[in-house]
Amino acid sequence: MKFDFQLIKNTFFTIGSIAGVFAILKPLFESKFDRDKTRFNYISGIINEKMLINMEPCIYQSRNVPSEIFDALDKICYETEQNIDEVRFSGPLKMWYKSELKALCENYLKLREFIQVPEWEPHRDSDHSDKGSWSWRFNKSAFIDEDGNIGKYDKHLYDAAEQSLKVKIAYQKMQIISELHFLEFPFARCILPKRFKTLFVSKT
Repeated sequence: MKFDFQLIKNTFFTIGSIAGVFAILKPLFESKFDRDKTRFNYISGIINEKMLINMEPCIYQSRNVPSEIFDALDKICYETEQNIDEVRFSGPLKMWYKSELKALCENYLKLREFIQVPEWEPHRDSDHSDKGSWSWRFNKSAFIDEDGNIGKYDKHLYDAAEQSLKVKIAYQKMQIISELHFLEFPFARCILPKRFKTLFVSKT
């Protein structure tokens, strides 16, 4: 087998050139990469995974959703709309972060189309304090028609719970993105979809 040494030489030269450029740009990329991780940490300091995991059983089983869950999501969605620095992703993974943050806010707004008066009513919980705490309680009577028949409130609950899971999934995808190592980001298109497959939307 005859080797083309000129080709081999050119190949190594090209690889060396790319490595050199990467070494020069690495501090810039890494700085923005870490800054976006900090931005996700800001979001996760307001919205945490446990809160979103609990949201589905609060809707479907307890039928009582603490307002603090919605308050946190409202805050992040408002700040996203205002494009403040704390949620303004700009690093090499910004496309992924922004896509899931947008999905989180859009799915949350769709969820609030379910969780509102008259199907749900705001309720101040009694805890013997001046402030108390608020929650949204399911109002089954909103599904009673003029003849006294109860409509399909169970479908409403199921659909609302399904929508809440979509909010959770969007957050968990952001979480997975934030766990990506800096050296993995060039391969994000291959790595992230595979890691996202561990998440499920449908409620069982």
